[in-house]
Amino acid sequence: MFELNAPIIPGKSAAGVSLGQSIKPILPANLPTSVEQLSKSEKFSFGSVELWVEDGRVIQIGVRAGYEGTLHSTIGIGSTIAEVQSAIGEVIEDDEDNLVVPNEDGWCFETEVWQNGEKVEDNLSSRISAILVYPAAHES
Repeated sequence: MFELNAPIIPGKSAAGVSLGQSIKPILPANLPTSVEQLSKSEKFSFGSVELWVEDGRVIQIGVRAGYEGTLHSTIGIGSTIAEVQSAIGEVIEDDEDNLVVPNEDGWCFETEVWQNGEKVEDNLSSRISAILVYPAAHES
């Protein structure tokens, strides 16, 4: 079973699952609600946990509503953009429309639908709806 209160570690793990881990031992204990075939990978959905798998190994982990673990012991599902900025650093949108903290590689997040236009600074009260963990581009 997934650990729904495990810490979220950028570039490493969430839900008790590590990047690079084989999907095989995960599936017998966790029945996916859906499996989506993507161009180079598969996306397994398990309610509040999603796993992207390529060649039998986890390449990305996503957590959503119902997940209680946190990033840096403070940021989790339901936190606001303002709280991320206060705890970790400036939030920007990258080239792929992901919300990221530039000095923090290996994770990004999504929020509820923005009500105040398309600028991050106009939507600081928007709440996190998903946190995604993926391999860091370069280890520090």
